[in-house]
Amino acid sequence: MVRKIIESAAQHYRAAIAPVLTVPIGLSSLSRRKLLTGMVASSLLLSACITPKLFHDKEYDENVSAFMITEDGKKLVVLGDQYHYIFDLPDKLRPVLMSRYRKSLSSTFFGFRVDGDSVTGAYFLKLPKNASDEDRQAALADGFKEEYSGFTFGGDIAGKRYSATGFERNLPAQSFNKHYSVSIQESLSPAEIGVRVLATPITLTADGALVLGGVLLAPIFLIELKNHPLNFF
Repeated sequence: MVRKIIESAAQHYRAAIAPVLTVPIGLSSLSRRKLLTGMVASSLLLSACITPKLFHDKEYDENVSAFMITEDGKKLVVLGDQYHYIFDLPDKLRPVLMSRYRKSLSSTFFGFRVDGDSVTGAYFLKLPKNASDEDRQAALADGFKEEYSGFTFGGDIAGKRYSATGFERNLPAQSFNKHYSVSIQESLSPAEIGVRVLATPITLTADGALVLGGVLLAPIFLIELKNHPLNFF
């Protein structure tokens, strides 16, 4: 489908610049060079106008039922109704999510963007100013910055998106007490770029536990999903 779009755009492009591609006979060498320079500039401008129309971002809403972390602290998992998003847990974020003060954090994950099967996002965590002295010191040691309203910490995450089709929807008591919806930016859908989205590698054991690659998944609480996309360039 993308190939057809590109071929169609190319035809329109050639038709649009065809009238200016004929260099009149009788022009001096200098005049010819100036004319050719102008034609190149015009073609580049036209190309710039066509490209954004071909490859504009799309957006879809994902209902998220659980936010989890592998027991070994290496993967961050977002369970959605349509897809599962598995992120590599950043080294600097790992000790924070496994810390003693994590229950005092106001945590926001937002700005999800998908390109094929790759997904990126951002996180922002805040420890209140009235936290215990022990928690404040531990947070500062983990990289938090002190601000007027509290202690803040943020960064980017990246990972892969997997299809949740056929996944057991009746999750155990490891999910949020309500569903959250998050807007996800998508440059082109998998069908448009010919990418097959792999099935989720997450499985449900007989006793109701969720497992990723043989590693147990544990829930993360106090997570808020912001419904305002953040673009990454």
